[in-house]
Amino acid sequence: MSTSPQQFGDLLQLLRQHPEWREELRRWVLTEEVLALPPVVQALAEAQKRTQEHLARLAEHQERLTQRVEDLAQGLVHLTQRIDALTERVDTLAQDLVILTQRVDDLTQRLDTLTARVDTLTQRVDDLTQRLDILTARVDALAQDLIILTRRVDALTERVDTLTQRLDALTARVDTLTQRVDDLTAQVETLTRRMDQLTEQMRTLVEVQQRMASDLGQVKGWAAEARYRTYAPAYLRELVRRAHVLTTEEVMHLLEDLEAAGRLTHQQVASLAEADLLVRGRWRRDGREVYLVVEVSWGVGLEDVVQARKRADILSAAGLEAVPVVAGAWVAPDASQAARTMQVWQVTDGTVAPPGDAQG
Repeated sequence: MSTSPQQFGDLLQLLRQHPEWREELRRWVLTEEVLALPPVVQALAEAQKRTQEHLARLAEHQERLTQRVEDLAQGLVHLTQRIDALTERVDTLAQDLVILTQRVDDLTQRLDTLTARVDTLTQRVDDLTQRLDILTARVDALAQDLIILTRRVDALTERVDTLTQRLDALTARVDTLTQRVDDLTAQVETLTRRMDQLTEQMRTLVEVQQRMASDLGQVKGWAAEARYRTYAPAYLRELVRRAHVLTTEEVMHLLEDLEAAGRLTHQQVASLAEADLLVRGRWRRDGREVYLVVEVSWGVGLEDVVQARKRADILSAAGLEAVPVVAGAWVAPDASQAARTMQVWQVTDGTVAPPGDAQG
């Protein structure tokens, strides 16, 4: 259904004649949000008015606060001047303390007692620095305690004066101690040179003693080998009968014949030729011919046992029945244990010790 302009004009005429219909028409035409706008606008106007009142009061407070800040600034300027002067004195004191600390560091290793006392002084200076930091923070944060803080600064100034006097006294004592330590250092250096000379003499003496011990051991070894070569039939009588110690010529003839037959290599011949004794005899238990490969030392060691076992095995592989033997004045414990394990006979001055499970 369309509405003509004439009808719309009639509607407006009716609204002019009946103003009470306008509110009803608004509820039909406008939304809830649009209808609610006038109260909101009025509330905003009232809030703006209250805000302006608050701003006016804040402006008054700001003026009063500005005046208080200016008063406080004047007090802080005066306090800052005093603190600057005190800071300059503390800086001077800190520089003196740095120089003293360096000197004390040089003496730390030379005198433990002085180190402890200087450490105590350093701790006190650190405490002073910490208190100044706290004082500075309180000046920034607690302006209302300006008078109390000023009194504390005065007290701190007196303590710094006292600390300066004590530091001067300590410096004098450190100077005296430095001189004493220098004197002691000179004495220590003299003693060190004498000790170095004595150490060199001792080193020379030890080297001579070691050479003498080595020479003596070699001589003893030669003596033991010569004695066993001479008295082999007596020393080895419990192992073989008719013991014959092969001469160097006999040993080489035997080994060269085995090498020519292809039963020994050149290296094996060289190893057997270095054996201390090669003894041929009749095994006492059953009379078969055997060769005793004997390694002789004044004191039998593990290497002697290994060499005797190795050379006896080479000779046995060449087709000769060989028995490994070690002989000397004494046998080291580890060598004795190895001999029992490796089936090597032990002879000490004619006393024969068979392997742990040796079978004749």
